[in-house]
Amino acid sequence: MSQVQILGSIPNVSDVTMETFADALAYAVTNIGGKLTPYVDVEDIRGTSMTIDKIGGLELRQLNESGAEVEESAPPLERRKYTWDVYANAIPVYDDQIAELIEDPSGKFVTKLMEAYNRKLDSLILKAVEMSVLTGKNGDVVLTAAQDGVKTVDASAAFTYEKLLELQENAINNGTSDMEWIFTLTGKENTGLMNEANYLAGSGNSLAGNFGSMIEVNGTKISKAGGFKGIHYAAADLNGTNRLIREDASYRYNIAMCPDAVRLGVGLAPKLEFARPSNKHLTTLIKFSCGVGYVREEGLKCQILKTTK
Repeated sequence: MSQVQILGSIPNVSDVTMETFADALAYAVTNIGGKLTPYVDVEDIRGTSMTIDKIGGLELRQLNESGAEVEESAPPLERRKYTWDVYANAIPVYDDQIAELIEDPSGKFVTKLMEAYNRKLDSLILKAVEMSVLTGKNGDVVLTAAQDGVKTVDASAAFTYEKLLELQENAINNGTSDMEWIFTLTGKENTGLMNEANYLAGSGNSLAGNFGSMIEVNGTKISKAGGFKGIHYAAADLNGTNRLIREDASYRYNIAMCPDAVRLGVGLAPKLEFARPSNKHLTTLIKFSCGVGYVREEGLKCQILKTTK
């Protein structure tokens, strides 16, 4: 992934201190990742109209007689276009505070900055699973998630054992069951599965043993269910903020995917700029910006889990 560019200078902060800060930031970019970024391809790209070319399905055909003519098939090369977004923020900091932020490279500023950056990357991965993608030679053919093979499991009545089996069934039918699947869940989905396991265990249901063996719990959180690794996110608060998992008025749309289902392209290296605004006295403006492309590589490696909020 691209390293962070640091531009500008700060009064009364030495070059050595800035170099130390730059090293700390470079280390953070490499070592502080998002929850979903380890499961996707991340590459450096240039321009805002970049595409990826991938090999689609390829099968051999049987020849029924010696010397039979080999029929041509459609070219397996498939092109997909990145969707491109640019994000930025500007934070005014008083001069008596900026030195403390910069001179303590182990402090929270670098960590918080990278956490915010990786939350944005996670949100784009979640978005890429559900969005339509642009395909075709010129990147002008719209392919919806459903047309691309993304299955939706409707667990709006309840996230039960049967819905977990449906996720597994889709993975098997799509030929991806041998891959390491992950799925997102908020506290409600976590509780729903835990309650389902407890209910079956207390009911004497013959499924109890099967379901219990499918669930791995780390403390109070489900770490794995049915071979799907659990990735936990907070639900939206009463104001609808802090939301990464998409929600509407009634439903929440978690995702499931396996590695390389989504690709990110960092086209504008994260940039951190220190500026002295003319209209603010004794203040340094910290500007952070980045440009990211995102695209779903293969719909058969993605699923949507619809639950009730």
